[in-house]
Amino acid sequence: MGSRQSTTPNVPQWIDEFWSDLNHHYIKCTLSMHDYGFADFFGVKDDFVGNTFDAQSSKPVVFARQQTSADEPCGVWLHKHKDGYAGAFHHDFAVAPEWGNAGKEYKILIVPPGIRWLEGVAAPKHTFSGFWPGGGTQVYLPADVVSVLDKATQTFCKSPPCKQSYDAFLRDCKDAFEQQKSWLMQFDTMRQKVRTEATFHNSIHAIVKSCSKIANAILVTSGESVVNGHDVMNMYASIEKLKGTTVPHNVVDSAKCDQLLKETLDFVCNIRDVVHERTTQVQRHETMIKYLVENPKYADLSMLPPTLKNMLSNGANGVAGNTYDIDKHQTWKIKQMSPDLCAYLEYSHTEHSGNKIIHWFRFVFRPG
Repeated sequence: MGSRQSTTPNVPQWIDEFWSDLNHHYIKCTLSMHDYGFADFFGVKDDFVGNTFDAQSSKPVVFARQQTSADEPCGVWLHKHKDGYAGAFHHDFAVAPEWGNAGKEYKILIVPPGIRWLEGVAAPKHTFSGFWPGGGTQVYLPADVVSVLDKATQTFCKSPPCKQSYDAFLRDCKDAFEQQKSWLMQFDTMRQKVRTEATFHNSIHAIVKSCSKIANAILVTSGESVVNGHDVMNMYASIEKLKGTTVPHNVVDSAKCDQLLKETLDFVCNIRDVVHERTTQVQRHETMIKYLVENPKYADLSMLPPTLKNMLSNGANGVAGNTYDIDKHQTWKIKQMSPDLCAYLEYSHTEHSGNKIIHWFRFVFRPG
């Protein structure tokens, strides 16, 4: 363990009053780990664990920077304690010694009201020197902002404690606000792109989920089970919708979105082929037939022989008695499901029930 630093080099005693009020003037906004926030924008998300805070203060606050020497420029990672053991610093903030920060001294950074920072719990790290658990509350500020505030803080600490010196400090911080304004504009643009891309991804995944659910329901049925015609037609409608989908122009990575769209379409078409193969084996399709009869816009019955028209009009898939007007070797096109798939009605088999002879027909999908 290192020795505790009890004083800060070149820092006047009166600066301590800032520390006592540090936790009472925060304006915090919780940023969920699932939201796109400053941690994503600055590429430091993996350095935090759990939720982070986008924070600022209504009063000037002081953060500490533990580093090898207080004479070095201030780094971007800070914390809210004035001092601490070097060993505890490495442990609590997951700073591996091989990274070159011995943490033996600390310096302060005064942050004026309105400057925003990121705050959260330090994530654990595995490095060559071992495991560093983290768990301490750490603060992150962009490097360009820290650079301006570091110079302003050093000048302020050499001045007498008066309103004039504080006003001068705020003037020295002007560039920090300009830097913040610049990156906030970039952040808002990037966040909008992320949201657009997330919406695109969600719409694609919703189609995949829907098609997978339908396919699973069909594939687990036995040969005598009923196929839900409404679900199957929704599946083909989803495929057509997917084929007509284009990648929005305002996304983070259009090439990645293009690839997702292509892979998804391939995947869903494979599902369609499996469903097609499975549904051609199903022997009874009362639900599908009933659906087509009740929704004539989905079916073309004009080419059917009268016997089959009457059969379908009654919501059946079998007809008893004479079928002289039906060629049992013929199939009848009912519906163009998609450019490369059609729905057909065809003869299935004949059953003898007492004195009755019943001819059964089935509904199938085939390329067409």
